[in-house]
Amino acid sequence: GLRRESVPIYRMGKIASFKTSYSGVLSIGSPPQDFRVVFDTGSAHIVLPAVECKTEACTANNRRKYDQAASITSLPVNADGSIVHEGEMGEQVTIGFGTGEITGEFAK
Repeated sequence: GLRRESVPIYRMGKIASFKTSYSGVLSIGSPPQDFRVVFDTGSAHIVLPAVECKTEACTANNRRKYDQAASITSLPVNADGSIVHEGEMGEQVTIGFGTGEITGEFAK
């Protein structure tokens, strides 16, 4: 189900407001792979760590990783949605956040 998480924001030693986020479980692919994701209205994409990722951000806390090869419905695509055919290199995207950046590929 939908989970609401609130963190207090302090100003001059007192709670001034709360930073609230919402998360939920999405099932991706077939057979389904379940992920708890934060719903971010600033993005039209779902960002998931992939099984190929070996950085600390992907391996911390035994984080679940998306295995595209394990899904019979997943297709590698470019940013415009065009299919990446076997043997071709797909486009990559780098997304910057306040705490760093991630680089990845698109899948449909």
